[in-house]
Amino acid sequence: FDVIQFNFPHWRGKQNHKHNRQLLNSFLQNASKMLSPNGQIRIALCEGQGGSSATSKEKWRDSWKACEYAALHGLLLVDVFPFKVTYNLSSHRGMDRSFKIGKHPKMYVFVKPYPSSVEEQEQEECLDLNSKYRDTSDHQTYDKTPQMKKVEKWNYASIIEAPRHLQLCCRHEIHVALPIITSSSSEDNQHDTKNDSSNHNSGMTTFKSTEEVRDIIQNVMPKGIRVEVPFFHLFKEDTTLPEKMAVGIYLVIYCGEGRPMTRTEAEKEMRGKSEEELLKYYMARPGDGSHNRLNEKKWLVSKPFPYPLLEGFLKGHRLSPSS
Repeated sequence: FDVIQFNFPHWRGKQNHKHNRQLLNSFLQNASKMLSPNGQIRIALCEGQGGSSATSKEKWRDSWKACEYAALHGLLLVDVFPFKVTYNLSSHRGMDRSFKIGKHPKMYVFVKPYPSSVEEQEQEECLDLNSKYRDTSDHQTYDKTPQMKKVEKWNYASIIEAPRHLQLCCRHEIHVALPIITSSSSEDNQHDTKNDSSNHNSGMTTFKSTEEVRDIIQNVMPKGIRVEVPFFHLFKEDTTLPEKMAVGIYLVIYCGEGRPMTRTEAEKEMRGKSEEELLKYYMARPGDGSHNRLNEKKWLVSKPFPYPLLEGFLKGHRLSPSS
């Protein structure tokens, strides 16, 4: 189907987030399997039910978390706009009468912008073939292969990007060990520090800026994932570290710009790649005896949250070495 639309889904009875979320999840799961390559799933919801504009944890928890459940089934929220009802509402609690939808109902639009992991290799092959096809001067005599016939399917999917305010995100902290520059060694390091734009002197340690760490991580992320590193905190005392070492904590945000964001993928794929890449620049923070990861105490990736919630989270964010 090119368009599958469900207006004002609601479990019978009064508000029950658990059952309404189950209803949304089941619908999105089944509808995603029936969607054409360029198709859309549209869901009309009352104000606040979708949760994509939540600016506080309370508002997010009090919503149906539509974009989070959509992401579990490979769907990306790409648009939200006011929805004007042009038909007679009916079926209130099983009876043929209207129901309240509030002053500002919204239409949520979901697409399947990126193929599943099983189909990713096929997409890459198709896009490569498409590039060769465009470079061929005699298009009329070009014999299209079966793979070429699938190019149109994946070409559209590869260019979709969700607006920043609709992106679903996950976050986690990366803890690194930093050498403390002593007075005796500061003169030896002074020349290198001034000429190395990737290092910043805090008076006792050298560390990379949040922008530099963001760029390092962005280079190893899957297509469609946008990285932000909005926060860095330096602890100069930590009893778990050797002498002359401090701990630095970067807050890393993964945003689903062109790819659905799930906690499982962020934890199993994105976090591992980020830590592996930063190990080229930093020592791991000592912890449980393992030295192949930066986060020795297994700092977990958060549950997904809407991008508008990030600002409020940063205002109240407090870090400690044992948090």
